[in-house]
Amino acid sequence: AITISTTTNKAIGLGNGVNTNWPFLFIIPNASQLYVYYTDTLGNVTTIASGNYSVAGLDNPNGGSVTYPLSGTPIATGTTLTVYRLVPYQQLTDVTNQGAFYPEVYEDALDYLTMEIQQLAEINGRALTIQLTLPNVSNVVPIPAAGTVLGWDPTGTYLVNLATPT
Repeated sequence: AITISTTTNKAIGLGNGVNTNWPFLFIIPNASQLYVYYTDTLGNVTTIASGNYSVAGLDNPNGGSVTYPLSGTPIATGTTLTVYRLVPYQQLTDVTNQGAFYPEVYEDALDYLTMEIQQLAEINGRALTIQLTLPNVSNVVPIPAAGTVLGWDPTGTYLVNLATPT
């Protein structure tokens, strides 16, 4: 059992043409929950196949590091490498009625829930949100229509498709 003292599931390293070691300071329980992404100078994102990097520190509460590339030229200045933990949304802990009490089972389940919550918080942190204190705002976003932009209706209550300015 561990405690999770970090608040993130993502680390982004900046390329500099020299570095091939990319640290992460959070637990990644196993290799199937590790994703590595390369972003080029134009913003194009590529998922790096697991055979093209190595990882140290799996299941370590203090984190570890990814080595990429394994050989060849390190990633250039202006590019990034993202190390991301993605756990499945599932609950696999089965506690039986009148069974033995094993605190580690409960702590492991709580750790997993914390990882799921961190994952949702990271996703929410990238989402477009509406200010909490705005009254009577609809949270329904219209389907984008060709030749329009998303904007507020005249009352500031609904998001609507607006004609693009000419």
